Amino acid sequence: MTLMSLDTLGVTSTDGVANVLATILAVSATPATLLLEELARTQIRIEVLGRADRELTAAEHYRLDAGPITAGHHRTGLLRTASGLVAAETSLVILPQRIPPHARAALAGTSIPVGKILAPLGMQRVDRRALCRHGCLDTAGEDVAVESSAVLALDGEKVAIATERVTGQFCQLIASNSPDRTSRPVSPVIAVEDLDVRVALSGLARPQGS
Repeated sequence: MTLMSLDTLGVTSTDGVANVLATILAVSATPATLLLEELARTQIRIEVLGRADRELTAAEHYRLDAGPITAGHHRTGLLRTASGLVAAETSLVILPQRIPPHARAALAGTSIPVGKILAPLGMQRVDRRALCRHGCLDTAGEDVAVESSAVLALDGEKVAIATERVTGQFCQLIASNSPDRTSRPVSPVIAVEDLDVRVALSGLARPQGS
């Protein structure tokens, strides 16, 4: 694993962090929660706000290759750092019948993000989309810096659609070079785990001698 500091990339502002984060989320197959944890150097939990079974929209059905499945489970929540700062507002549409029973049981809890539940099973983010949304507000009135969406796949089968609206406060936390002090106090770094991420970030790195 290669570690690349944000300082190496010349990132010194909230907008700069948002740009880097959008780039990473667009190219990395790694669960989004794990990427956010690496940036903040703190554990992230989910605060579930709502859950319900409902019919899939036409767009969701198409994106999930749902076939005869017409309904899924919808969960909304907030991703929070160890100190309680809202890292992102999140939405999940999942097809429970496509994940193992023990994962369904874990999903019924209220503190573990789906990325952490499915990561040990080899889950990957595919059909990834991410963009900066400076100045937009989420449903709780928080400033949104980055909005990302991806299909979650297990063994090539599409099981869920996850959406994250990363807050400006979270990006500011990273840009300030002040990781969450309730966790280990080390400079924020990015875990560059695959070639796609390294290539994308290399284009953002400041020129030598700057």
